[in-house]
Order: sequence, then C-alpha cells, then structure tokens
Amino acid sequence: METEKEYQRPSIHKRKQPMSRPARPMDMVSELPPTQASYVREVCVVMGAIFILIGLVGLVVPDLLNAHLSYSHNVVHLVSGVLSLYFGFATSVTAARTFAYAFAVFYGGLALLGYTLGEPGMASVGHIAEDSNLWRVIPGSFELGSADHNIHIAIAAVFLLGALLRFKPKNQIVYH
Repeated sequence: METEKEYQRPSIHKRKQPMSRPARPMDMVSELPPTQASYVREVCVVMGAIFILIGLVGLVVPDLLNAHLSYSHNVVHLVSGVLSLYFGFATSVTAARTFAYAFAVFYGGLALLGYTLGEPGMASVGHIAEDSNLWRVIPGSFELGSADHNIHIAIAAVFLLGALLRFKPKNQIVYH
C-alpha cells in the first residue's frame, strides 16, 4: 500500500504582517508628490471655476457686479477659466506658479491701463451707466469701467498671493 501524504491545513496562527493605520488627511497631504501640494494650484482651480461661472452668468446678467460684461468680455473670462483650471490640475507647481505670476501681471496691467486710459463716458455694453474711468478697448464690444478695474486688481492680488505662498514640508511644521 502506498503511503499517503498527510494533508496539513495551513496554520491560522501564523504571524501576520502588521496592518498599516489608515491615512489621516494631514498624512495624505504630506505624502503627495511635491507637484500636488501647493497653494498656487488650489488658487488656479478656484479662480478657474470662478472665471467660468462669471463667464456663463455674465452672458445672462451683463451688469453683474456693475461690470461691463459683453459677449467678448465673457469669452475672455471663459478662456481665462479654462487656462486657470488647466494649470491648476494638469501641470507642475512651477508651471502653475509661472501662470499665476503671468495672470497677476496681466490682470494688474488691465486695471492699471483701465485707470490710465479710461475717460469719463457712458458705457454701451454691460452696466449701462456713466463711468469716470471707462476704457473702450473695442468700442461697443469690449469696454471696461471702474468696477471692472477694481475686480481686476482683486484678481491680480489673488493670483500673486497664490504664487507667493508655499506649503512647508511636514518636518518643518512647528507645533506650539
């Protein structure tokens, strides 16, 4: 008679590898690659969403926030939103930071030019009213008034702040 090999059940008492604890939100942020953990990318995403929202709402409400939102102005907002979202989601921190600096200069420059080249006049698009700093970039199609200039200053400041702020590495965070 042939000897049968004795069947051995696997032991249930084997030592298991220790289970890792679930990640906490701060751990998840610190474990992200450096390209993902930055204020500038968050600013680009938030501002991109706001640009797209304003661009779409501006098509229906052309005097939103007393701005002069013509069709061409809304197209500029939609393009700005798409670009901002792209740099917030799909690029490196360096590219997002460069974009944020460029947009800060662009929108700050628009505000500066608006206050410099603007003249008293009656707007023909958007918020139809007398404006002391109306800049007719393309008369009857693309006009920027004082409200637009103030909004452009705020946009420039947000992008500049986003580009300047940086996350500290986890080992440099000091808790008191």
